[in-house]
Amino acid sequence: MDQSAEVVFAQRLASNEKTIRDRALKKLRKYLSARGSESAFSRDDLRKLWKGLHYSMWMQDKPLLQEELSARICGLLKVFSDGQSALNFAAAFFATQASEWNRLDQWRMDKYMMLTRDFLRATFEVVKSRSWEGSLVSSLAQLVDEEVLDAAREENPDGLRLHLADIWLEELARVGAGELKENQILTLLKPYVNYIAKSKRDIISDRIRKSIFDTILEGPAAVDVEAEDAEGAEETEDDQPTLQYNLRAIAEALFEQGKQDSVCPRIRRKLYSLVKRFKAAAPPESPKKAEKRKLAEENTPIVKKLKTKKTTADTGKKNTKTVKVSKNL
Repeated sequence: MDQSAEVVFAQRLASNEKTIRDRALKKLRKYLSARGSESAFSRDDLRKLWKGLHYSMWMQDKPLLQEELSARICGLLKVFSDGQSALNFAAAFFATQASEWNRLDQWRMDKYMMLTRDFLRATFEVVKSRSWEGSLVSSLAQLVDEEVLDAAREENPDGLRLHLADIWLEELARVGAGELKENQILTLLKPYVNYIAKSKRDIISDRIRKSIFDTILEGPAAVDVEAEDAEGAEETEDDQPTLQYNLRAIAEALFEQGKQDSVCPRIRRKLYSLVKRFKAAAPPESPKKAEKRKLAEENTPIVKKLKTKKTTADTGKKNTKTVKVSKNL
């Protein structure tokens, strides 16, 4: 039976012989460049290729050679002329890591953590090279949400989720600091907002809150665009660009998730605690904007329900008091 090109590549990339693996990786780069300009790869084709690339790293010993291989694998992203095709390739990478992560032993974990960091950075650079186009930023957030962070997929490895959360802001700042707009950063934070709202695994959610949201609030990159003085402080040559967060917009995103009926009360309380912290750290709003936001929040189903319960309870207390007075008379 004839084998597809992807299967042949996968077999050679996972060979015991380094020379065969190196030759296969070199030919794969040319293959991706040629075919990528003609037609899109199917998800299944990309998964087959990534299976071979995954085990190519598995077979590679010695730290320096592992770093070299990681760079060559990440460089494959650059051969795609279309940004979405490159992100499809990235989606296959994250899907492969999610399926293989729990099979890693202690001797191989470090090199795959390195590969994941390098590949995440390379993926950010792909989107950066296309001026952080909105559709690509959204696609990147979606693929990470679906392939790794999706709380409904219990089979996904927690280790990969935690590692990704630990390096997310660091690599994003390295690539996009000084360029990314606040709404683009918010889009790239949404997968983590979704996870902590939907997951009931506190140990993972708490770590994500610490790695992502506590870092934003407490870290040196926590600079809010609305809080910057109009005149600004004088910059020095030592100043480095940082990610510019809109703290109030992040609070609103957390609040929107927290008010969903599907969110259990325990998780909602944690989300609202985060909301309070972000609002406290955000600069003051104009009176008009604050009033508009307050009206919007009061009209949410959760707030209405709480108000209704409180009103009913107060009315009951008043009626009870009236009855007691009547008996005394």
